[in-house]
Amino acid sequence: MAMWMPKRKLVACVLSCAAIVGSISSIFLPPLITRFREQRRREETARYVHRMRAEEERKEQEYDARYAGARSDRGFGIALSFDDKDGIRGWHRFFTQDEVQQLRAKVTFFVNNPDRLTPKVIDQLKELQALGHEIGCHGFRHVDALRYVQEYGIEAYIAREVKPAIEVMAKEGFHANTFAYGGGVQEHFY
Repeated sequence: MAMWMPKRKLVACVLSCAAIVGSISSIFLPPLITRFREQRRREETARYVHRMRAEEERKEQEYDARYAGARSDRGFGIALSFDDKDGIRGWHRFFTQDEVQQLRAKVTFFVNNPDRLTPKVIDQLKELQALGHEIGCHGFRHVDALRYVQEYGIEAYIAREVKPAIEVMAKEGFHANTFAYGGGVQEHFY
């Protein structure tokens, strides 16, 4: 029907339709644009969160592969560590309780004088390790690292304190991923 209409009437119809659409769009378009922008913002945020989660998952898998013996839970947490062999019985008594295990807290226990551990204490450490805790190295004789290094040098310290301790621990089935030097007093805490 529009085919046979004279051009002026068709143009007038188009112009009046455009005027109606223009007035309608000035009423409905801003909320639609706002809603569209909010939806796009939500989608972009969701994509960003998805990318960040995937990146965190990748990093965690990479970490787990790198430190195969140590288990890690997802998410944030607090790193706890205890040192010196004299506390092992207390560590074992506390961290093998069902209530404590339900917290899924993982701790690093730094052991010194590993050649002087009794078979019972070694079994207790192995049980803690089986629960997912790390058994770290704290030196062969627990000498004051800073003083020893100043007097004899770092190579002598490694030869006397680090290597022998790690070797003894490995023979007992503990493969320490971390080392805490003896006498680790710090002046500044960050």
